[in-house]
Amino acid sequence: MFSKITNDNVIKKLTEYAKSIDKQIYIVGGAVRDLILGESRITEIKDIDIASTLSLKEVVDFAVLNNIDYVIKNNKLEVVSLSSGECCYEIARMRREIYASKFTHNPTEVTFTVDVAEDAKRRDFTANSVYYATHNNSIVDPFCGVGDIEKKIVKTVLLPEQTLSVDPARIIRMIELSARFKFNIDEESFNIAKKYACNINKLSKTRLKKELERLYQTNKYSGESDGEYLNRVSLLVKDLGVSLEIRNKM
Repeated sequence: MFSKITNDNVIKKLTEYAKSIDKQIYIVGGAVRDLILGESRITEIKDIDIASTLSLKEVVDFAVLNNIDYVIKNNKLEVVSLSSGECCYEIARMRREIYASKFTHNPTEVTFTVDVAEDAKRRDFTANSVYYATHNNSIVDPFCGVGDIEKKIVKTVLLPEQTLSVDPARIIRMIELSARFKFNIDEESFNIAKKYACNINKLSKTRLKKELERLYQTNKYSGESDGEYLNRVSLLVKDLGVSLEIRNKM
């Protein structure tokens, strides 16, 4: 199932490097979800999210040692992006976050952790919270995401009120996840999304544009026409009571 990951040359090298200094890396998010679903991207997987116990310096040292291009995306959160060929690997040190106010994407307090379950609490939906441990080829699934993927259910990791009231961008991602894979949205999560959908327009223009560009990207997967996907998006937008005017800000 995970051969696209385990056979990746950068992942192999990074895994061995992490093992050599008693650290671990975990593939998480869309790549893991899609492989569990058996979805085929139009091309090979090009974007891989990695949660790790490696420090920022250790990731940079790895990149330099292996002559891999890198960009430090966030010093505070210790997030580094590596690129090799057409593939991008975003490596984030596992952490806990505290936010001072709503609608901000920058935590006021960060504590690094080696506990996968703690890191998973930062994630939006259970389908995106499944971790694949490359050091021992195992799945770590603290919020039963595999079951929800198999049942095709969109459910928040934490309580829907806690997840969707704080970051309205997650409502846009909920629409995409449901429409992209024909998932049903958990009833409680859907009702809370309707309650807070009006907050989408409180996002910064830059962040809103980024989220909408991803939502309306139609060529991510093969197997159906663009119109079928966009029709499902439109129906969900209507059901949630989100103003279509937000698309005009792109």
